[in-house]
Amino acid sequence: MSKFRLAKLITAAGIILLAGAAEAVPPLEQTREKHFQRLDTNKDGKVSREEFLAPWQRHRDIAEQQFRDFDKNRDGFLTPEEYIPRQGKKTGGK
Repeated sequence: MSKFRLAKLITAAGIILLAGAAEAVPPLEQTREKHFQRLDTNKDGKVSREEFLAPWQRHRDIAEQQFRDFDKNRDGFLTPEEYIPRQGKKTGGK
């Protein structure tokens, strides 16, 4: 097999692998939904500031800012509507 044909074969195999990997990545909505469920430790359907910050030992200031960014109505809780992006809407949109 010539070096040219080998290079084409390797390139084609790489493209196929990358295409498969891209399909395996879940959409942001699914990822955020699972993360929201893990954060909601008391399973009341919303994430309190304390629940959101609990996993953060370092960089708590970053987590505080993220919580404020997500909490659009400033009630101290994140609802799925605030945290999980929906198709056609921005993150945290109403």
